[in-house]
Amino acid sequence: MKKILGYTLISTFILSSCSSGEDDLSLECDVTSLNTAPVFTTDNVILWQENQTTEVTINAFDADGDRLSFNINGNEDGGEYTNDSTLFNAQYLIRIDRVTGVVTFNQPPDYENPVDTDNDNIYRIHVTVDDNDFCNTDGAIGEATEIFQIKVINDPTDDDDETWSWWDGNLIKNNDYAPYEKHLKSYGLIVAGLPDVSDDFLKKIGKIVNATLRRQSATSDADRNLFLRNIVQFQALQRVGATGISSYDPPLNETNYPGLDYVNYSYIVTDFIWEATKNSAEEAKTNTAQINAIVKPLLHTITLMLEKTFPEWSYEDPSSRLVLAMNEAVNGGYYDPNGKFGDLSETDPIAYKRAIAEDFAYWMIYTAWGSYSSFLPGDSPVWTIETLDEMESNIPLAYALYDDYVYRIFGNPIRDLEALTFDFTEEK
Repeated sequence: MKKILGYTLISTFILSSCSSGEDDLSLECDVTSLNTAPVFTTDNVILWQENQTTEVTINAFDADGDRLSFNINGNEDGGEYTNDSTLFNAQYLIRIDRVTGVVTFNQPPDYENPVDTDNDNIYRIHVTVDDNDFCNTDGAIGEATEIFQIKVINDPTDDDDETWSWWDGNLIKNNDYAPYEKHLKSYGLIVAGLPDVSDDFLKKIGKIVNATLRRQSATSDADRNLFLRNIVQFQALQRVGATGISSYDPPLNETNYPGLDYVNYSYIVTDFIWEATKNSAEEAKTNTAQINAIVKPLLHTITLMLEKTFPEWSYEDPSSRLVLAMNEAVNGGYYDPNGKFGDLSETDPIAYKRAIAEDFAYWMIYTAWGSYSSFLPGDSPVWTIETLDEMESNIPLAYALYDDYVYRIFGNPIRDLEALTFDFTEEK
């Protein structure tokens, strides 16, 4: 016979007469019953977006299947809190629904104006969950207590100033990203150059990143700030070297350049940008070739961050907007990646999917920027769309993807690219 909350369940559905406390209710318990205390199943570190009142539910599990009750007993940031879930009083900063475990701020937390005791935007609360089951060997309710840290994170859309600033024109030379000895940061993106990369070349890349990630009149601040925040959080880094990987003697590896592997595995990296030098192939030593050698790896880095920010940009999901747009271009004969990636489709199908999606995104964005006539080859066997208008007419899914995201997050750097000139006479 199971007893719950002071009631005895019997086959005739008659409630036993019990008393305890003021009502002199008594409990009839099976002294052989064992009670298992509930356990919390929610991580004790909770990320909470500022300006939101209700965002998370604290969950717990009870092996006995008992009904659970949640309470906030107190906290380390501002005194005692109420246990009454029906009370909505401004004096109580945080409350919890006793039945559901839903945590609520009475007033939306403001990242810029924290009200926790030490003003660090971390609100520490002591939460207790009990199972209301007195029917166990010691007559005590099974309960668990946990300190939860509610970390309020910034929503940059309400900030007065830009959270992430563009590169100020000064290179930083230190060992922060060794073996890369010089670097800059533009809107959080790290651009790091190996020792033989010229200062002037790295500065030109910084100007391009500034022009690409800058705010414009059509910018969606919410999407842009989410994207920029992920650049910082994922630590996106653009690697820059001179001439090409085969030109390094001794070879460009961890043994000869300590820290190289650490950067490769600790930061988000894709391709190298290679500075054309006196030792480069002749076809690389033109303004057009050098600009393309900058923009393509840079767009690979940027689109990888788009993938990490928006599900619509997934390289692998066959239903993502990027993959659907790519398939539309392939089926229409406007994008043909066949033969470009060797036998990768057979040796590593997942890597192949990612490679062709990344490549398609580069062609789509670069063309939409109006770069085809200036920088892209007119006889490319891979890509045949030359203008944004052609894209809208022939591959509308690609056009819509560009319009919904790229156009509303990035600037258009074409004018800045056209103004660049390079010196290929020095041996770097």
